[in-house]
Amino acid sequence: MDRYPWQLSGGQQQRVAIARALILEPKLLLFDEPLSNLDAALREEARMWLRDLLKSLSITTIYVTHDVREALFIGDRIGVLHSGRMVFIGKIEELYEKIDKPEIAKLIGYNILSGKVMDSINNKTIVELASSDLVECAGNGEKGEDVYIAFWPSSVNIGKEKIVEKIVRVSKIEKDLYEYMVAISGY
Repeated sequence: MDRYPWQLSGGQQQRVAIARALILEPKLLLFDEPLSNLDAALREEARMWLRDLLKSLSITTIYVTHDVREALFIGDRIGVLHSGRMVFIGKIEELYEKIDKPEIAKLIGYNILSGKVMDSINNKTIVELASSDLVECAGNGEKGEDVYIAFWPSSVNIGKEKIVEKIVRVSKIEKDLYEYMVAISGY
């Protein structure tokens, strides 16, 4: 109470702004990148606090962010904008089941490889990548069809054959999450 707005930390400013909005008892809240100016530790704390607050208030909220993890953590439903158009809106679980465009897959964090279907039998498809490497994936494709493969890095099994030439760098991202940069044969 004894400080001016510019004397508050980023987190305190955000909480004051939210309190000012809530005092009006709105039916709808709009957040536009509310945590973007916070450092990583404060952002994580604010994300948890904000999610709990919004769930307890039961106010319809539109939350705009470029941070996919933040959207997935806070939201019940998610909308994906691409080139100024809403290309998906629905429950988070549906988002992962209905990815039909590489642009959408990239926006939510998937890695993308393109290739051509070589063969497809019993829900397993062999795809030839641009590097002439072959990969096996789930699903049925039509022989000769151009396809893209969308996958999470955590879903890749390394070691069936020698596709990884060497590990270039390992970085710890979170408690049990590591990022590996690898050199792959043919690339």
